[in-house]
Amino acid sequence: DERVASRTSLKNLNAKYEQTKNALYALGSTYFGIYYVNLDTKRITTIRRGNDVRSIFDEDILLEEIFEKYVKTLVHPEDKAKVAEFLNIEKIRDMLTEKGQRVFVEYQRSFGSVYKWVRLYFQATQCVDNRAVHIIMAFKDITEDKEQEFKNQKALNDALIAAKLASEAKSRFLANMSHEIRTPINAVLGMDAMILRECKDENIREYALNIQNASQTLLSLINDILDFSKIESGKMEIVPVEYD
Repeated sequence: DERVASRTSLKNLNAKYEQTKNALYALGSTYFGIYYVNLDTKRITTIRRGNDVRSIFDEDILLEEIFEKYVKTLVHPEDKAKVAEFLNIEKIRDMLTEKGQRVFVEYQRSFGSVYKWVRLYFQATQCVDNRAVHIIMAFKDITEDKEQEFKNQKALNDALIAAKLASEAKSRFLANMSHEIRTPINAVLGMDAMILRECKDENIREYALNIQNASQTLLSLINDILDFSKIESGKMEIVPVEYD
């Protein structure tokens, strides 16, 4: 019975080992660098790493020295300050307050003769007194995602510029059109006023009054359009007057 139980236990352990190995293999296809970090001892254990960082992520070197060398050797000059601030052990402890919590930073990293975008994750695996003790450190290549993000941002900016130009063209058109239309309407109102002043025929006067009302309504509408155009162009003048 003991031998059967031992064989069953061993079989279960082997199954769990295979599951863990498969999980790490799957993670390895997503993350090109994976490390287990003990923040108390300031030591790392390599799970997966590339040959280009073998001399940097040395398990015999303390964490601060690894981080300093990594930033100095591989991180793009524009991102060095940001990454150096992120790779602060005490700050990592403070950011990760419970098991499973994760934080990350994005930056450009040298891969030989080219720079690629990388996302560095820290995920807490053990915390004591709401501060991380053991963490997983993982590196992911996000160059394609970033390039797509830049393309989308450019398309959005181009669309915004096009919309702004269209809006400005609309405002100019409305302003010009309103000025052009207001001139003949004023002429119509002037002629209509002459008819009302000189004509004694009640039917004609009624027609003239209808023309006057319609023209004044149209003129008021055009003046409103001109006011909106002035507001959009920043030319609206505020005149303070006394009122009851």
